[in-house]
Amino acid sequence: MSDELQYLRAARGEMCTQGAQILRWRGNDGRDVLFVSKNSRFEAGKPIRGGIPVIFPWFGEDPRGVGKAHGVVRRRDWKVSEAETDLASGRIAMQVEDSSKTRKEWDHPFRLKLHAHFGDELRIQASIENRGDAAWPFEFSLHTYLAVGDVTKVAIHGLEGAEYCDHLEGGARHVHGNEPVRITGESERFFHGTDSKVVLDDPTMGRRIEIEKRGLRSTLVWHPGQQKAAEMSDFAAEEWDKMVCIEQACVREDAMVLAPGARHDIEVIVRTTPR
Repeated sequence: MSDELQYLRAARGEMCTQGAQILRWRGNDGRDVLFVSKNSRFEAGKPIRGGIPVIFPWFGEDPRGVGKAHGVVRRRDWKVSEAETDLASGRIAMQVEDSSKTRKEWDHPFRLKLHAHFGDELRIQASIENRGDAAWPFEFSLHTYLAVGDVTKVAIHGLEGAEYCDHLEGGARHVHGNEPVRITGESERFFHGTDSKVVLDDPTMGRRIEIEKRGLRSTLVWHPGQQKAAEMSDFAAEEWDKMVCIEQACVREDAMVLAPGARHDIEVIVRTTPR
């Protein structure tokens, strides 16, 4: 890996080759939709706080206690396979494969491709391939950081009546009511078995952010809360109310098993509309 991070810019977006991490996309109103902390460490081998980190093949800590948190691809350099742009939109595609480094943490052959189209909507297409002769389980997440005007005033629609695990309560299971999800403090909720569209209603910024997903059955809602945000070295304390993560994932009970030679395709679409 190079000592310096490499970036690719399209007309309305930007990606980093480390982790194929999308860092920026501007909606139809010209404003950024993704949050990136001003205290992010833009250093090779260090996670970037914000944008859309790609998490694979486990979410959180490695359950075997071998690899680093959130898997083997977010700190790796990805190979650029396509980069085109004009004044209105752009396309960037990257891929990563298993290597001697990844096999030290996770000893399975794989190929992961990610294609991002930056236009009136942000369209992300990913494919996960099992290049080996044995099946393996995996988790996956697009850890999407969304920019908001005031997180205490946003409403998240589309998860009404869904079952979730609250990881601040040790994984206690609940069924969400008929009201939208609201952020009142630290939050870490894993909504399982849902493929519904999620809409973030932001009255402060006067917009709605819509997220659709295919090939993923988990929606994660995460916010560190004001106190924890102040304790994070790569997160500016005053930014605590300017973001929320709504992640498109297949984790825990929605984790998948990929057969030898098989491929799993994923698509996520993000768009903005006036409120």
